[in-house]
Amino acid sequence: MKKVWALFLVFILAFVAGIMRYSLSQWLSPEWGTAIVNFSGTVFLAFFIKGIFSEKKASKNLLTIFSSGFIGSFTTFAAPLLLMLQALQEGDWAKFSFWFLIYFLGGIGAVRLSIYLAKRRMERQSD
Repeated sequence: MKKVWALFLVFILAFVAGIMRYSLSQWLSPEWGTAIVNFSGTVFLAFFIKGIFSEKKASKNLLTIFSSGFIGSFTTFAAPLLLMLQALQEGDWAKFSFWFLIYFLGGIGAVRLSIYLAKRRMERQSD
């Protein structure tokens, strides 16, 4: 029964994440919608792993459900890789370089931000 409940939670989280992702891509351009989704997903995942799940000592099962259900469905790096590949095939080095730097630096920035936020949260709770 536990496995059925876990699969149901993954399904629900994936459904919610898919709707959120679709809504953002409709609101913004596909390129920027994908970038914002991926960066916010990186922040969510790192924040929850370093903050919420680590301090609550949540089970690995719960972490897997959250990361594969919500984050896995919310984010994708396949879309920006396709965008970069198309730019290369078109010989558009400026477009390729722009998106490569946005994703590389943005990804590092998102992880650093989430670790900082998780540490601040833990410090406030210990006061």
